[in-house]
Amino acid sequence: DTALEIATSQSVTVTDASPIPIIMTNRRGIVVTFNEAACTMFDYLKEEVVGNNVSMLMTANDAKYHDRYLKLYAKNRIKNAIDTAKNRQAMRKDGTGFPVEIIVKEIVPTSGDLTQTKFLSFVKDLTSLRMLHQAGMVNDTIASITSVPLIAITAKGVIMRFSESAEQVFGYTALEVIGKNVSMLMPSATSAKHDDYLKRYFDRNTTQETSF
Repeated sequence: DTALEIATSQSVTVTDASPIPIIMTNRRGIVVTFNEAACTMFDYLKEEVVGNNVSMLMTANDAKYHDRYLKLYAKNRIKNAIDTAKNRQAMRKDGTGFPVEIIVKEIVPTSGDLTQTKFLSFVKDLTSLRMLHQAGMVNDTIASITSVPLIAITAKGVIMRFSESAEQVFGYTALEVIGKNVSMLMPSATSAKHDDYLKRYFDRNTTQETSF
């Protein structure tokens, strides 16, 4: 059996068991495998997707260029999108868009017959990550405008965030303290014990960031 035949024969079992949304297409972009996780992510039934062009899962702009890219790749074999994680906007059945990371792997038969090439796409929903990032941006904004001095440190006491209010209270700029141990802001009697306190605290807890 060729590598392609082996992969194809096992694809249904492997991809359906995978919690990761997996989509297999042929060299023309037609979907040949659409696993259960992909069904859940895109809210389609398998039979609604298999046999259709994968561009149905893309925004209109990406779909417009997808077939053109496949044809171009078949000619020049330049992997602009293959074997590289790409962030894109995907489309669910109801037309709502959501951010995803896609990694595409090419499966070429050992015979070298490129007409039988398949593409295996692994899809990750970035919605939660995007929300966390936006929340972090909000937190940064709050930290920059609040009148309460805010200092965020790592489990080892290294300063990661130093608000404008903290700059005013301690007389240091953020650039002067970020990356340094927070003990620099303490009286010598306290700073000498601080690292030991953190070590004992994190020996009992799993929290990786605290505030001073």
